[in-house]
Amino acid sequence: MDMKLAQSFLQKLREQYLETEDDALFCENRVIAIKGEDYKLNVWQDFLGTDMLVMFQLKPNSILSPDSYSIAIRYLSGINRQELSHSQLQDLGVV
Repeated sequence: MDMKLAQSFLQKLREQYLETEDDALFCENRVIAIKGEDYKLNVWQDFLGTDMLVMFQLKPNSILSPDSYSIAIRYLSGINRQELSHSQLQDLGVV
């Protein structure tokens, strides 16, 4: 899986969500094609303590692949928001 491609795609999707905060972007295992490769896209809402997360995940469209790439928006106390990278999510134990 091309992590730079996944990062770029998810960052654009996250920006789109930040502009609209439209829950219509939420999806589960939506198959999409990027540069001729099929991926599964997941966008969902979750919680980390009292903070809300909007998660964006891209993974290969394969049952056996353990690869995935995720980024998020963290709403701190429902007021402030923080954009989280894949490595920050790993540090928090989310992915």
